[in-house]
Amino acid sequence: MNQASRLIIVAAATALMLNALAGQAADSRSTKMKVVEQAIETSAAQIVLPSGGVGALTLVPCAGCKPVTVLMGARTQLIVNNKPVNIELLRRTLVASPDAPAVLFYRTGGNELTRLIVSPRVSREGAAS
Repeated sequence: MNQASRLIIVAAATALMLNALAGQAADSRSTKMKVVEQAIETSAAQIVLPSGGVGALTLVPCAGCKPVTVLMGARTQLIVNNKPVNIELLRRTLVASPDAPAVLFYRTGGNELTRLIVSPRVSREGAAS
């Protein structure tokens, strides 16, 4: 083996080591993403609130999908037209605006309903239609 061959082998080995080290450095800097919340888009007509505002809601997220049961509790945020509301106002909104889009956000681990957002159209007078 001559000097040129040895130099090529050393250069190749050095390049492989540097490439491996660069890969390890990139892996240690990368952030691993974890899904902590899911969402279901539906209409107000599909939501049946538990009596008292605490309990289970079961929804089908899409045609052919398995039903998802979420747990509504005291910590669930109820929002209508970007404003926090109480359970009674939410109930009235669901009845008055059955076609209103709604989004339910829930934790993936225990299916805790974190937010229920309903967005009915707002008339010029400011009342939900």
